[in-house]
Amino acid sequence: MRPERLELEGFTAFRAPTVVDFAEVDLFAFMGPTGAGKSSLIDAVIFALYGSVPRYANKNLVAPVIAQQATEARVHLTFSVEGARYVVVRVVRATTSGGATTKEARLERHGPEGEVEVLAGDADGVTAAVEGLLGLSYEHFTTCVVLPQGQFARFLLAKPSERQDLLVRLLGLGVYGRMARLAGERQAGARARREVLAATLAELAPLVPAQRAELAARLDGLAELVAAIDASRARLDELADAEAAAVARQGEAQRAANALGRVARPKGVAGLAASLESARAGENVAAAQLSEAEGALDVAEQDAARAPQLAALDADLERWATRDALAGRLERGGEVVAERAEAMAAARAVLEEAESQARAAHEALEAARALDRAASLAEGLEVGDPCPVCGHPLDEVPEHRSRQLAAAGRGAEAAAATLGAARGAADDATREHARYEALLHERRTQLHEADAAVRSRPAPEDLAASRKEAEATTAAVEGARASL
Repeated sequence: MRPERLELEGFTAFRAPTVVDFAEVDLFAFMGPTGAGKSSLIDAVIFALYGSVPRYANKNLVAPVIAQQATEARVHLTFSVEGARYVVVRVVRATTSGGATTKEARLERHGPEGEVEVLAGDADGVTAAVEGLLGLSYEHFTTCVVLPQGQFARFLLAKPSERQDLLVRLLGLGVYGRMARLAGERQAGARARREVLAATLAELAPLVPAQRAELAARLDGLAELVAAIDASRARLDELADAEAAAVARQGEAQRAANALGRVARPKGVAGLAASLESARAGENVAAAQLSEAEGALDVAEQDAARAPQLAALDADLERWATRDALAGRLERGGEVVAERAEAMAAARAVLEEAESQARAAHEALEAARALDRAASLAEGLEVGDPCPVCGHPLDEVPEHRSRQLAAAGRGAEAAAATLGAARGAADDATREHARYEALLHERRTQLHEADAAVRSRPAPEDLAASRKEAEATTAAVEGARASL
């Protein structure tokens, strides 16, 4: 196993995201002061692989690795085994009870083309898969590969038998033990066969050559007899099976014969035969009718398939109806717009008249104001006094009436009120005309779209005729099915 990249966050002293890149190096060492996190990096590698931290005596104790004021710790390790690349991720998440959970874990195999295969998706599955990949359990890994601080002597001080078992498993030496056991079993079997053959040879040694020849001949004869028996055994088995089948058939035949002996001809058999013939004739007629009905149904269904579909015809008719309705609404909208244009023109004429009257009232008001100023100047003057405007002696004092100003003011106010009302009415008429103009434009757009929708469609009368034809074919199919 070769580590390639280690990423950790919230793990012991590494609260912030930290990356350790092992790529392009063969040998490396972690150096730094006490508490810098050197051992924490080793702990993170072991935790990513096995889900445990070796520095704690309890294998299931993982909550202390979560950094202070953090709620979880995350470790992401990329490593390779025999040229294949793997990525393992584990998360320690704090619980409300003060403990921690490590259920979230995942192991992936990354192919050379970027393909990803998920090998395990939970904590136990990841641990089992890692043990299969590395061939080492957590205990063996922390004993022989990564020794926790203060436990280096654990391996050296272990009992010889424990070290031997560990080395046998690590180096794959168990195969020699299995070979030794297999060789011993074969040796025991060969020794037993040798003893049997030696005893047989001891029995045959005293025999004279003539006896040996006789025994050899008898042995050959026995071999031929055994071969003949073996060749005949299959035939004997077949004959035995045939005999058993024959006995079974004999028993069935005997039981059938006994049953037939008790059979009596029921009454009315002749009538039943006639009824059977009649029923068969009726069946033939019904079969012919059925075939005819099936053929009629096929013809009707073929006609219906060739005929236009009712749904499509109804959709086209609906398009035409929509188009005609829009055309009618557009015509009525044009009339309304013309009415609103006339009303707007009338309102504008009233507005122009009101503006003319307002100007006239304003002019009268200004004239009255001028007269009023002259009256104020003439107040207290007598004949012979100098004119306050030109300074010449006055021959007479003109009369001025200030009540004309009040009348002119009332006329101007009335004209202004009339002008405001006319302007409001004109504005309302203009807005109403613009609103109906916009609505009419929208109706024209809708009618244009509706015309485009029916441009390639048949005329309504043709659609109606096609619909009658489709209804007729549908009715024919339903009738044929009812007949069937």
